[in-house]
Amino acid sequence: MSDGFEKLKSIGAQKIHEKTHIAKQHVQALLHETFDQMTKVQFIGFLSILEREYSLDLSDLKERGLEYFKSSMALDEEDNHVFITTYKKKNHTLLYIGLSALLLTLAVLYNIQNQEKSIDELNSTFEKIQEEELEIQEQKEESVRDTLLTKDLDTNSSIQEKQDKSGIDLQITPETFQIIPNARLWIGYIDAKTHRKFQTTTSEAFELDPKKDWLLYMGHGDLRIIIGEEEKKYKQADNLRLYYKEGVLKEIDIAEFKSLNRGDRW
Repeated sequence: MSDGFEKLKSIGAQKIHEKTHIAKQHVQALLHETFDQMTKVQFIGFLSILEREYSLDLSDLKERGLEYFKSSMALDEEDNHVFITTYKKKNHTLLYIGLSALLLTLAVLYNIQNQEKSIDELNSTFEKIQEEELEIQEQKEESVRDTLLTKDLDTNSSIQEKQDKSGIDLQITPETFQIIPNARLWIGYIDAKTHRKFQTTTSEAFELDPKKDWLLYMGHGDLRIIIGEEEKKYKQADNLRLYYKEGVLKEIDIAEFKSLNRGDRW
């Protein structure tokens, strides 16, 4: 065990949380090496913050964490395979899984060989991988979407006509959607319609497109959210999960988040 990790344990979870604003449960998970409480990107981001704030070398801890995520990733791929086969042709499944495994392996090797790169650079790499996976997925689902789109358009047209005749006011989409953290914050945000995933770490105000529906996963809940003229305040140390749909924001639990995110925790 490295001297840097020993020093970190001697400081204690509470003091580390107060200084870095990393959720206390995540600090405890790092100190006890229970990595299943966080995602791989969160793990790398937290270590980067701790190394910078305390001038420590946590390379040994990072290596153990990456080994854990590498082994658990294989189990996640099996779960994803079960889900994907419900709406994809069987003859494309092995190609998709093989490409995903190759891209994820390259990402792990990239992280190990470039430990000094910033979180923003790592985020850019993961986003490129996600875009490539999404392109493959969209090609397989194109014909299914076209059929469903035609049916939805007919249904929506009928509903719209009834609403116009009954005089019901349509909901007005807010012009702004801002997340304002009170301390440095990791933000994971997912387009609820396309399921594209994005993430960032910031201490400044962050804006999202209010016209889209979003699934939000916050590293902690000490923040404010402004939607149009409405402001909501949150004050909690643990993770915060939110669902924004058609201008309405609500807090959700992990079960509802996974249900809306096709069974994934993130």
